[in-house]
Amino acid sequence: MKEQLIIKIILLLNHFLRTGIYESEFLRTYAIKEVSINEGHFSEIDTLKDWCQSLSERKCHSVYIESDGSEKFSVICEFPNYLERWNFSFDYDGHMWSIAFTFNNKELLTSTTIFDFTYQVSQFKRSLKSMVRTSEILYMSKWKGTFDRGLSMISSHEEKLTNFEKSFTRDERVVISALEELWIFGKVGSWLDLPKTKAQEVGCDEYEARTNKFREEYVRTLRTIMKR
Repeated sequence: MKEQLIIKIILLLNHFLRTGIYESEFLRTYAIKEVSINEGHFSEIDTLKDWCQSLSERKCHSVYIESDGSEKFSVICEFPNYLERWNFSFDYDGHMWSIAFTFNNKELLTSTTIFDFTYQVSQFKRSLKSMVRTSEILYMSKWKGTFDRGLSMISSHEEKLTNFEKSFTRDERVVISALEELWIFGKVGSWLDLPKTKAQEVGCDEYEARTNKFREEYVRTLRTIMKR
């Protein structure tokens, strides 16, 4: 899904912050025509590479995503004493993607909690298993396969991540690979589309609570990796 590209960009930004290396073939690899940065007060930011350099120069130490508890996500750039929140949108011309990032606000950093990686992965797996059970209740074999696949990747230490080996440990790359496979959010064709409708039809009360919990653990797991 298009939103998975956000995970790729999160990886690129953190990779640059950790190594100072910009992957010049990144946009071509993922069929991205352009990335525009609409920030208003940082006139020097014109490209994704400019954004990487600006974040690094301003001592940003991690970038991750955050959910407002619904279907909306934002990108968070965390600095020593504050964070910046950015919205994003997509456009597709039939061949390539254009992605726009728009500065939302700047907030004081009120918490620096970092969860233990092993503990957080165990929590994520627990939530993932509940999603397997929910997909079984709804007789959604396609989605059950997706969730089973994510569990299998973590259990068998299967990784599909490339280009970022210098920035993340093998265990982290395994989990990131699973997170990419398990981006179930979005609109048409996502877990929030037909499965949600079917859950309402059959009275599956577990659907909403388990989906919200999975979203929470998904975001927390990615944040835990990016802040290590």
